Formats: sequence, C-alpha cells, structure tokens
Amino acid sequence: MPPEWFLDHRLQDGVLQLAMSPRDDILAVVAALEPLGLDLHYMDAQGRNAFTILALFVQSHNNEARLRFAELLASRSVSVKPGAHGLDPLDTVLRRLVESPWKPALPAIPFARFLIDRGALIEASHLQLARQLEATDAAVYRRLVAAVPALAG
Repeated sequence: MPPEWFLDHRLQDGVLQLAMSPRDDILAVVAALEPLGLDLHYMDAQGRNAFTILALFVQSHNNEARLRFAELLASRSVSVKPGAHGLDPLDTVLRRLVESPWKPALPAIPFARFLIDRGALIEASHLQLARQLEATDAAVYRRLVAAVPALAG
C-alpha cells in the first residue's frame, strides 16, 4: 500500500514528488509503487524529470537517500537531459550553487559530477553558470572545476 502522503498524487507524476521527498525509505517506496504504475521516466510540461527535481534539492538534508534514488534512476536509464528546452539537471544544480553560495557546496559538486558521468554534456549554459560561480564564490568554483575540469571552460 502506498504511503499516505503519496495517495493525493497521481502515479504518473509521482516520481517528481518522490524526488522532492527527504524520506530515508525512498527506494522502498519506489519498489512499492512501480508495480502500480509509477513512471520513473516521467517528464512534466516544463521538461523536468526526477533528476531536475533532485538537482533543486541537492543542497537539502538527507542527501544520501537522494543520491541512492539518483543511482536507481540512472540504473533504469532515466535521461540526465530530459527536455530540449529549459534548464536541464546540470543547469539546475549549477544555478543552485550560484544563487546559494553560502550553503554547503559539498553535495552539489558530486551531483554535478554524477550527472556528467552519466551522460550530461557540457553546454554553453553550463560554462556560463560556472563563470558566474567563479565571480560569486571563487573557492566553490575551484572545488567544482577540480571535480569537473570541463567546466573551467
């Protein structure tokens, strides 16, 4: 039986709700909902998928559970570049670094590396965001390009 908090959401877009969730048992919830029709590949009208939503919350608490969820998505071939328009997950995580330099960057940088390791291509928008980060917080920028040298441009 799906958890009570989930019953108000359709299974179709439920994967986006799960990506927002700080739950420790997220993989168990996915395992319970997949046989009922949970679509891990779901993309909303704005071109966001679960990776995009995870990128929004990458600097939040319970990052370990979110990373396990990201690994599951990757193992099921969910795209790290879901839509042709709008911000992709790598744009989203880099933008979070630029907009919130005072927050700990440690979870965001490995997530950027994770996305690139799983096929996210470095695009002009990513390089522009990296340059903005350099101007905002040079120390975080140095950590980012140490992990992802291609973002040094």
